[in-house]
Amino acid sequence: MRDFDRALPGFLADVLSRPTEIQKTPWQPVFTISQLSEIIKLASDVFLKQPNYIALSEKFSDIAFVGDTHGDVVTTSRILKGFLEGKVESIVFLGDYVDRGTRSLVNIVLVTAMALAWPDNVIVLRGNHEDWEVNAGFGFQVELARTYPSDEDFDRVQALVDRLYNMLSIAVLSPRGSIGFHAGIPKGMASVAELNKVPKPHTSITMIQDATELKKLYSFFMQVRWNDPREEQQGDFILRSGGLISGRSMRVRWIRSWPIAAPDVSSALTSRRGGIPKNVRR
Repeated sequence: MRDFDRALPGFLADVLSRPTEIQKTPWQPVFTISQLSEIIKLASDVFLKQPNYIALSEKFSDIAFVGDTHGDVVTTSRILKGFLEGKVESIVFLGDYVDRGTRSLVNIVLVTAMALAWPDNVIVLRGNHEDWEVNAGFGFQVELARTYPSDEDFDRVQALVDRLYNMLSIAVLSPRGSIGFHAGIPKGMASVAELNKVPKPHTSITMIQDATELKKLYSFFMQVRWNDPREEQQGDFILRSGGLISGRSMRVRWIRSWPIAAPDVSSALTSRRGGIPKNVRR
């Protein structure tokens, strides 16, 4: 097993050593409230120091970009196994660790533990399902309610999960010039660096005094997690639930406006639901 770059408490080391074994059945309690609180404290020391838009150092080589694992601990553990075996040197998780699957809590703890153990090799970004209101309709709230049945415990876990969501970054730039985020290009955003104007934790965005700036940044913050690129879409943007759908011509124009050379315009920014392009590693 790859040595940890940072020391972890024993229960998190256990998650990394046997992720598919620690929860035998859905809704089986795995973590105590105290352990979840410790995770949030450790995560704060790492995630709150990262900007929303991270320019990755040269240490991030041979990167695998990974999207939407949605409570699927088995799939996430396979990705972890490849990383531990040196088949890939770095990982950027693009969001959506919860909902739809039945082991969402273990899944988001697993990716968080990876980022805590190897902060120079693993990045965890926020997707649109890292949102408590969205969790109400897609399964994670139900999972937590069954796992922590008392109202007091459920409320405490909810608060901790929400704190984790709001400290995650939302975009990366790889050393070779690939930009990664969960969804699609925000309408009206000239530079991804504008995302660094969104404060962390993200709930602090309401503290922005200028109403025009607040509206603009909140729109970017939502769109980068909700918009969808679609190859068949004609034109620039059309509305979809929670965001916008962008057309190919607009995406190509946006990529060509980057202050860096895009290595492959033709395959950049394919749909997060349409699979990973062949040039997945950057």
